[in-house]
Amino acid sequence: MIVTGMSCKKEAGFGGQASVTGKVFVYDTNKEQTDTLAQGYVGNINVFLSVNGKAGILEQVDTDFNGAYKIEELRKGTYKIWVYSDCITCPDDIEAMSQTIVVKENKEEITLPDFIIRL
Repeated sequence: MIVTGMSCKKEAGFGGQASVTGKVFVYDTNKEQTDTLAQGYVGNINVFLSVNGKAGILEQVDTDFNGAYKIEELRKGTYKIWVYSDCITCPDDIEAMSQTIVVKENKEEITLPDFIIRL
């Protein structure tokens, strides 16, 4: 039996050759967030990735000591990337800072603008 006309379209997720990179810039502030105690690119900040519109975390990476992160092996698709920032006016005193990316090419390398957060 021969089957024709069927295509195999892979969904967003791992298994591709695309990547996304970026950095996280941190303002270390006092508890009231009125004074900046220190600022710069910081390591060990959690960066999360999910397939846009789907529940759950696909990947979690930490920034290196220069505040940089890289997520590799992505297929074509739409993704949400986020970090958490302190926020004294938000529920639970935390706020998700997110960016949405669209991987359009198999070997695409996307560089995002810096996330700017408070700790």
